[in-house]
Amino acid sequence: MIYNNNRQPTYCRVLLDSGSQHNFITEALAQQLRLKRTRTSCAVIGINESTHSASHVVNTNIKSRVTNYLSNLDFYVLPKLTTNLPSMPVATSNLILPAGLALADPTFGTPQAIDIILGAEIFFDLIINEQLRPLPNGPVLQNTRLGWIVSGPVPYSIVRNTNVSIALFAHTSPNLQTLKDQMAAFWRLEEIAPGQSYTMEERACKEHFEKHVQRDDNGRFVVVLPFKRTSHTRISSVEKAFTRIRTTDGTLTLGKRKFYTT
Repeated sequence: MIYNNNRQPTYCRVLLDSGSQHNFITEALAQQLRLKRTRTSCAVIGINESTHSASHVVNTNIKSRVTNYLSNLDFYVLPKLTTNLPSMPVATSNLILPAGLALADPTFGTPQAIDIILGAEIFFDLIINEQLRPLPNGPVLQNTRLGWIVSGPVPYSIVRNTNVSIALFAHTSPNLQTLKDQMAAFWRLEEIAPGQSYTMEERACKEHFEKHVQRDDNGRFVVVLPFKRTSHTRISSVEKAFTRIRTTDGTLTLGKRKFYTT
């Protein structure tokens, strides 16, 4: 059983899954219970690395239907947890169950929706060291704090053969897609494009920094000031200036001669 926001118990169907890192609840049940939600951003990764996003977490109590066991747990909210289980109806009357067993789910042989998954954080706290196997190569009856549960292979004479296989495994992590996008955007801003070419002046600055910048014993930077060599461009400009002066001087001299010639 699970409690709503008014602390009233409601029956639900629970699957124990030691391969799941956390506990999960369906969106439908969370809405029915009207539980207070806490925002989160979490990626739920399952079989074949299939990824789904959980955006809310709820907290509530669960209680056994047949014992006094009670526990307070957090649940990640997902639209759906798995298909109906078992995948095909099981003739439980042929399983030769011992009389008087307090089953956690008396209707375990009927395919029904799963409302809650209890993961590894509580799985082994629920297990009691007591097992029964009424049939050779048949299902195992496991005693838990929630009552007796049934798991394992079922003979074909008891259930019709089916190609459906259910495997559950889930672990949670920070929202991977969001994190990857943020990191990609960061590196796009910071990265230097491969094969970027430098000018001669930029290359000289880089080489000077690598050769001469260091730290003294006090941790202060010691820098040798670079001096820019006279460039060909500057020499060319000076030559052009002198050429312009000589040309102007020649023009003025020629004009002076014309002015005073009769």
